[in-house]
Amino acid sequence: MFRTLQAGRGIAAISVLLYHLNKQMDVDFGYSIPPFTIGFSGVDFFFVLSGFIIYYSHRLEVGTGQVGQYFRKRFIRLFPVYWIVLAGALAVIFLIPSFGEPPQRQLLVILSSVTLVPLEPTTVIGQAWTLYHEVLFYAVFGLWLIDRRFGWLGFVWLAACATRLTSTAPVWNEIGDLLRFLTSPLNLLFGLGVLTAWAQTHLPPSRPRIAAAAGAAILVIVAPFMPAQAAWMHMTFGIGCALIVYGLCALENKDRMHPPSWLGGLGDASYSIYLTHTFLISAGAMLLQQIQLPIAAGFLFLGSFALAGGVMFHRWVEKPVLGLLRRTLSARERPVSVGSG
Repeated sequence: MFRTLQAGRGIAAISVLLYHLNKQMDVDFGYSIPPFTIGFSGVDFFFVLSGFIIYYSHRLEVGTGQVGQYFRKRFIRLFPVYWIVLAGALAVIFLIPSFGEPPQRQLLVILSSVTLVPLEPTTVIGQAWTLYHEVLFYAVFGLWLIDRRFGWLGFVWLAACATRLTSTAPVWNEIGDLLRFLTSPLNLLFGLGVLTAWAQTHLPPSRPRIAAAAGAAILVIVAPFMPAQAAWMHMTFGIGCALIVYGLCALENKDRMHPPSWLGGLGDASYSIYLTHTFLISAGAMLLQQIQLPIAAGFLFLGSFALAGGVMFHRWVEKPVLGLLRRTLSARERPVSVGSG
């Protein structure tokens, strides 16, 4: 897989971390850094990237009916590490009530969080709302693998999502009402990723540096002036992210892009960083209130604390767990040789 995309994944995880850190510092200390308010665009990048990677990795399997391995891989990548973090979060929420909200202790909310099925608008892990959309996309794409004709269902689904682009209502956390969740404009970002991967595999590369630069300009210059959290703002961010992904991949294919290894390492740890950073920021903020550092130093401390904690969780928990599960799966799928006599 493209190392530039892993590097981009790392940058996206840090962007989301800085967004939540900025909110925490504003609430607790009245201090924020305005540019970090667009850090939530990292979520848009993750959605576009998911669409790109799933299509790029499985495009040759479309219509083959071979979905068993696809769903097993998606399950292993998404659920086990998430469940470990969820179990820790539930333990803290029940043992230390000040760390949670009453809805997070409700049985239906917990069941929804465990299964990632949208039964309630609240989740135990706040940022896990994005995983509900990931599961939905995996399911729709899985239908396309079963039969090419099911691809039309994907187009109908995305068309239904597009009808809501005229809405000015916030589109985050739309997991409580089933119809709003299924037709959320955020789901269009997966389609942008699929389209980008199709262009990468079917069209000759065209001005990748300009595409990447234009995408970055959209994120930095254009999108921040759009209505906060409205559907078109996320689509604008998504278009910028798609241009960046296209440009970076084309440059890497031409051997003109070599991201530093440490940034690729952050990309490898991005899922752990994403799942754990809000808890680490909250815990670090409580500690910060005791040691009373200068505000700027406290901001740097909290950010470093959350980032380092996520990387360590990846190294000591996520990586060993996924390695074990993949080895187990590989051993079960390996054909058994029968001796001749």
